[in-house]
Amino acid sequence: MRKRRGIRKSEFRAVRLDPYEAQILDDIAGEMGNRSVALRCALLTLRVLFDPNLTLADALKPEVLEKLRKDIKSANYISFGDAIKSPIVLAKELNLAPVYERLEKVLSKLKH
Repeated sequence: MRKRRGIRKSEFRAVRLDPYEAQILDDIAGEMGNRSVALRCALLTLRVLFDPNLTLADALKPEVLEKLRKDIKSANYISFGDAIKSPIVLAKELNLAPVYERLEKVLSKLKH
């Protein structure tokens, strides 16, 4: 571990990726600016999406949930990404303050 600015410590981890996984990381990193940001965002997002307290109804945007209540068949035409709230919103609603703060920090580093 190393100290950064006297406040936080960082750990360096080596990760083995097969070519397919490396390509996924590179694709995400291309959108987000670099591999470090892409990995951090992916880890934090997974933490939110697999939280044991997160229900499907809580994850869905209110307008999507209402639409599905009226017509469940409409689910065939809504992408998952369009249907769920953002990971930052979900982390805040789940009271996952450390995840929420880190996601905000990571996403603020995105290239604009």
